[in-house]
Amino acid sequence: MNETFQWQQQLLQQALSNVKDYETRALIEACATSILELQKRQTQAEGRLDGIMWNHEEW
Repeated sequence: MNETFQWQQQLLQQALSNVKDYETRALIEACATSILELQKRQTQAEGRLDGIMWNHEEW
């Protein structure tokens, strides 16, 4: 997990600790889930790009 994603997760956790109403809490949790999914997809894309760079048949 890179620094940006860690920072975003920490920020969202801080926001969750200050929130009382359900709607805002649900929104923040959805944002945290989306960020985790984005991180996963970025890692997958980086891996695919690395694989393509090493496989001369897909150039």
